[in-house]
Order: sequence, then structure tokens, then C-alpha cells
Amino acid sequence: MPILKDFLYFLTNEQGQSGTDRTGSVEFVSEQLPLPETPDGYNEKSIGFTRNSLWGGVFRSFTTPLKFIGTAAHIVRNRLIKFGTETKLFLIILWLDKSFNGGWVHRSLYKGEIDMSTVESEETHVTANIMEGGLIKFLNANKDVTYEIPLNVPEAIYVESDGIPIDYSNKWGTITEELERRSLGSLDRYFYSCTLFTVDSETNPALVGLSTNQGIVTDYANSLDYFAESTKEITATFKLKFAFDISQSNQSRDGYVRMQIRDDSGTVLNEFYTEDLPDDFFVASRTVDTTVTLTIPANKRLFIGWDLQVRRQTIGSGEAVLKVQVKETEFSAAYTYTAETTYVRHLRPAYVAQQLLNKITGSTDYTFESNYLSTVWRDLVITSGNGVRGIDAAVIKTSFSDFFTSYNVPCSLYLTIVDKKMIIEKYEEQFNGTVIAQLGDGTNFIYKVATDLLFSSIKIGYPNFTYENVNGKAEFNTTQTYTSPIKRVNKTLELVSKYRADSYGYEFIRVKGVGKDTTDLTTDNDVFFTHIDSTAIAGAGNATQPAEYFRFLRRPYSSISGLIKPLKVWNVEISPKRCLLRHGSRLHSFLYWENTKSLLFSSSEKDTAMVTTDSSGAVISERADQVIGNFDAPVFLPIELKIETPINRDTLTAVQTNLLGTVSFSDGTNTFYGFINDLKIQPSTLPSQETTMYCSPLTDLNKLIF
Repeated sequence: MPILKDFLYFLTNEQGQSGTDRTGSVEFVSEQLPLPETPDGYNEKSIGFTRNSLWGGVFRSFTTPLKFIGTAAHIVRNRLIKFGTETKLFLIILWLDKSFNGGWVHRSLYKGEIDMSTVESEETHVTANIMEGGLIKFLNANKDVTYEIPLNVPEAIYVESDGIPIDYSNKWGTITEELERRSLGSLDRYFYSCTLFTVDSETNPALVGLSTNQGIVTDYANSLDYFAESTKEITATFKLKFAFDISQSNQSRDGYVRMQIRDDSGTVLNEFYTEDLPDDFFVASRTVDTTVTLTIPANKRLFIGWDLQVRRQTIGSGEAVLKVQVKETEFSAAYTYTAETTYVRHLRPAYVAQQLLNKITGSTDYTFESNYLSTVWRDLVITSGNGVRGIDAAVIKTSFSDFFTSYNVPCSLYLTIVDKKMIIEKYEEQFNGTVIAQLGDGTNFIYKVATDLLFSSIKIGYPNFTYENVNGKAEFNTTQTYTSPIKRVNKTLELVSKYRADSYGYEFIRVKGVGKDTTDLTTDNDVFFTHIDSTAIAGAGNATQPAEYFRFLRRPYSSISGLIKPLKVWNVEISPKRCLLRHGSRLHSFLYWENTKSLLFSSSEKDTAMVTTDSSGAVISERADQVIGNFDAPVFLPIELKIETPINRDTLTAVQTNLLGTVSFSDGTNTFYGFINDLKIQPSTLPSQETTMYCSPLTDLNKLIF
């Protein structure tokens, strides 16, 4: 029976073929051919397992460089000289599992890529650095690169965007000027427009405000002195405020002053001021302050002005003059408008993650796995500003780091990598109470406060945006700030999404951009979260409605207050306060000793008045302080444990196959439990190693008092 080696070493190409020079020249073959020589210095090399601060999970790493001799050196030189620094050559290490249930078979221990740009060749050997291979390498190199993910793909789903009723307004101002009508005999009557200018005019989708000039309007259909134009049928409320002086000469009679709103046919829609002037009228000051509500058909032009009439008292008695001296003032129009329903393409998170994975690796060989994002959060979909506008060529522009950072805010996630698989799951799941490895008795036991976890304030939520419309102040999905009871450190914990979740911002894009394919908006590349109901609805399958679509998730609460349109907004379930609560067990872990104290609400850029009560009576108030002890239970404690222990093969097996659990150790008297933060193992010799971990709630903290 052949003697099994503890370790086997391979140099392979991208296809997994083994490199060899058994025929005298370098070739790659399908059979597994270990290198005949062990890389020099491997006994001193360590495999590390370290918790990544960005991704939250534990990652594997390998200390470098290595010295290759014999066949391995021949292969490295051959690849470099023939194919250059970008050729791919991998070091694979298998180790013999001698554990009770291990089966005495060789298992994968490590795969890393040789950095060909670091090769140094000498007469007897070649030295080169080993990069963490495969997926970890690609993630580190390309995590911040922005990629385009097309929205017009078979995997896209349609979301019915039925609109939020939004309040719009226009304001006009007048200048000081004189309107004058003269008559030498017969009745003289004309409709005058005055000079108007728009003040604080918004981008109005249904009633466009315009400036006008003073003049007599006779040809209404062709006149340019209209002050507003409707593009949709609306009901508008005009708050009309005017100040003016009226005067007439003593030769005048039958005079009157009317103030009217007319349409482009000359029809009087409303007469809001009228005064018949007696023949002995000379001069007086007048003010108008009234409210008029009009239903205006689509595509109507509106005129506002004075209908003036005057005639001379007797023939030959001189000229009759009627004057209106307009003073500076302002008036306004307000209406509520809901944009027409459109169907907007969105993508589910697991699909986007796989597309990003394909792009950062340049390959389809790697897989994305997430039960959490594929089930619990599959209905938290995303689109872009151009997608909201309905542009067929719309894409989502995002990096992988932005994708993870953004979904982490409402979902609370961690990421890890196992071989050729990227895994994203719920953050708390990696801190389970199952003991995966027993490190045994150790020495040099140290513990200290994990100060890297402490924070004095927290920002949580979504990017803040400024809107032209006053309703934008009612948006609740912005950034909220809380202060913590921790005063010994000055650090802000940032949990702010790169993606937007503001339903008002989404709606403003629909109002401004739908049907305007040639117009660029600053929001075109913004990425939006949309939380949808899970039920698919059958549609007409025609040009105006897709064959299947989904609706916004609008959960029926027993009560919801603090919102202007509580039944029409969406993304309530991913509000900043709800995000805070979903991170509760993590934050409770950070603030373990502060149970009776609170995270104090400090500020928000926009609305925080929303309060919901569900059918069970549970109340969530956006601006309320949060008692730390009311968060979900902590998954770890903010204490860093450090111990030096022997590392046996069982430990090596455990950490190679499962890092989602607890490790235990003893200081010779008491047993302690923790979650690995940093562990380095020399697999060839398995000497004692130092392990750093977060303290597990399984630990009896009284044992730390000695």
C-alpha cells in the first residue's frame, strides 16, 4: 500500500489541468499530477482566516512569497517567457484528512494565483508572490468598478407605477404700470392683459406658467399674452390678489371695470371682480383678494386681465379717459396632479448580483448564492432613473461594492467566498451557537474591549436629495442620524445606501421624464430601490400593459400618520427606522453594556413624522429614540478574546469547511467561546497559533473577572 503524503502541490492552468515537464518540455494534462518537489519555505507559510470589515464575513488569505524549485520552477519560467505577466498559473494545495471521519483522503486546502509580475528567477529556483486566487482576487481588484446591467432583458419584471397625487403651484407677479382706455364718442371696450412674470415657478406637468406683456387682446387663438397653458385636464385653485387705482375723467360715462380669466376662445371662465363706475366717479384705490377654482380642459391657454369700458358723455365735450394703475403684487395657482400609470422595468437582487459577478470575473464560471436575497428580499428590486422614464436602452450603472453597501442597509448582510461561490446571507447567521472547533487549553490569554465596534453616532438610511416640488419635504427615506451613549470614542457608524429609496423622487422623474427620450436628466443614472408585492398580476400583454406585472408593496396598517399621501407612497417597509431595527442585533452587540440607554434621534434632512401601527398593535415611529435593550438580542459581545493554542487537524478541517459558528478554548480553568476574527495556521507543521475572536454570548462573563 503506497504511503499517502500529508500534502500535495499542483501548478495548474485556468482549465484546471496539471503542469508537468515529465517529457522534458512543459505541458498541461488532464490527470492530477502533483509536483515532485515541495515549494521551498512552505513550512513557514500560513493560511489566514480574517474577518473583512467591508463584507462582514471571514476571508481566507495566504502569506507570500514562495520559492519554487525543480519542475515547478521550470513551469513558472516557461509560462512567463512564452505568455508574459498576464498568463494565469495557479498553486493548488491538497491536505490529507486524517480525522476520525475524514476517510484519509486528500481535500482542498488552498488555491492561489501566482503573480507573474513578481517572478524572480535564479539558477536554482524561482521566487514569486501568491495572490489570493480566483474570486477573492477578482473581488478585491474590481469591487469599485462601475458596470452596466441592461434593464431590457427577459429576467426583468414590470412594476405598475400608478403615481402619487402631487401638489403643484405657480406664482405670478405684477409690476407697477398703467392701463388706459380713451373714447371720443361711442362706447369703447377692450380686454387688457397686464405685464406678468413668473415667481418661484416649478416644473409643472399640467399647468405651465408663463410671463406676459401688457396689451389689448383681441385674437385669443393667436395671442402670446396668455399666462398659463394646460397640458392635462385639471382642477386648479387660483388665489388672486391684486391692488390697483381706478380713475376717470369728468367727461366719462357708462364706465366699468371687470377682472376676468378667459380661455383661448375668448370665453370668460370666471369674473372675479366687477365695478360699475358712476358718471361722477373720479379716483379710488381697490384691492382684490379672492379664491377661484376652475376645471380646465387639456390644451387650453388662459388669459387674465381687465375688461375696461368707457364712453364720452356728450359730443364735443372732450375726451373720456379710464385708467387703471396696477401696483406690484402676486397671485398663484395650485392643483394636484397624478401622473398616468406606466410600467417600469426592474431587476431582482440575485440576478443583478450574478451579472455583477460575471463582470468582475470576466467569466460565467462563478456562482452567486443567497437564500436571503432570493427569498426574503427577492421583492426588493432595483431600477434606474432612465428605467423609470421607460427608456428601452436603460441600464443600471453600479459597482459591486455599491450593490452590497446598498442592500446591506435595509437587509443587514454579510458576504463570504467558498471556492468559486460567492455567498451573501443575513448578517446574524454567521454568529450561531454551534461549536465548530474546540481549540483546547491555551496560553497567553488576553481580552480587551473591541473598540473598533464602538461608535458615538450612527447615520442610517438613503441619500438626501433636494426636490423642486414642495411635496418633496414629505419624503421619509433619507438619512437619519442618532447619537449613542458612547462618549469615549468619536466615530460615526455609516449605514447609508448608495441607492435611493425615495418614492417622491421616483415619481418626480416619471412626471418630468416619461416620453422625453432625447432630454437628459441629472437623475438618469441614479439607482432606485422599489419594494413590491410578491403577487404577480396578469396584464393585457399589449403596448400599454405587459402580460405580467407587480404592484408596489403598500402594507395595510391599522393606522399610518405623518404622511401627506399615506395610501399612495411605497417603500415604507425599508424606512430608516426599520433599517435601524433590522440591524438591531448587530447594534446591540456593539452597545452591549448600554441596555437601559437609548440611541437618541438627532436629525434628518426631511420628514420623520411617519408613525405606523400594525394589526398587532406594534408601533414604529421614525423620529422616536430607540432603547438599546429593546433591540433583538446581541449575537456577540464587544470583547476581543486572544489566546494561543495548539492547532490540530480537526481545527484545520473545521475552519476549512465551516466558519459560521463558535470556537471554544480554555485558559486552563474556564471555557470561553468566540467567533473567529483572525486566525493563521501553518498547515505543514501545525504549531501553536494565536487566535483573535469576538466574545460569544455563550461565555460566562463572570469568568473574565479574576
